[in-house]
Amino acid sequence: MSVTRMRDIQELNRLERDKKRPMCHHNDRVYGDCVCPNFAMDGSTIDETNLLMNCGKTLTNWGGCTAGYYRSRKYQGAIGTRSFATPGKFYFEVDIKFTIYRRLQEKLLFEIGIARREETERNRTVSGSKYGWVVCASTCSRCKTICLQTLHHGKVKRHKPLIPSWDPGNSCSAKMGIFIDTKAQQMVVIDAKQKSSFYRFKNVDYSQSLWPVFGTYNSGCASVELTTRTGSDILVPSIYFKE
Repeated sequence: MSVTRMRDIQELNRLERDKKRPMCHHNDRVYGDCVCPNFAMDGSTIDETNLLMNCGKTLTNWGGCTAGYYRSRKYQGAIGTRSFATPGKFYFEVDIKFTIYRRLQEKLLFEIGIARREETERNRTVSGSKYGWVVCASTCSRCKTICLQTLHHGKVKRHKPLIPSWDPGNSCSAKMGIFIDTKAQQMVVIDAKQKSSFYRFKNVDYSQSLWPVFGTYNSGCASVELTTRTGSDILVPSIYFKE
């Protein structure tokens, strides 16, 4: 057996062990009744068009990664290592960077949110799913630029321009917070820089586990980078936002 083949088998075995091993909870950070859970993106779920770096904290659309055996066959991104199902309040953040290099070939640049695991096996994005709730950056025909949008079941709930236009050369740096309240059946998208609410999803179905999802798109036309802030990475949570 070749050394390369042996390394591939060892990597698959490691991914299988990691899949069964629960994410360590002792790096969770607790603020009152809200938990900032410690988790990363699961390398065994990453799509081959993406690249996972920084110990599973950073996802890009640069490609060049050979995904694990258990990766999603449809979703163009990665799934978090911990789900949300038990009653409680949870919060995490994502640093967002993107730069447009040439005319975009598709509408979507990134999406962040929560969804049932089976939804990632059906499509390359969960924004059209009945059991997916996301915030994304997408071209907007109304605003003639890239807008920050919240979507559920294929319907845009709110949108706001992120950059002056979708022309090459434009770039964006942002930070979004995701506040989850399973008991109140809500997910709030927060502008973590402004510490203000962007959109509140109501009647979120937590009857089954919902997993954090992170998708990056438009490889070859733009560079997209998503970096999660979880657990002890969050020093001052932006859940204390202005209504």
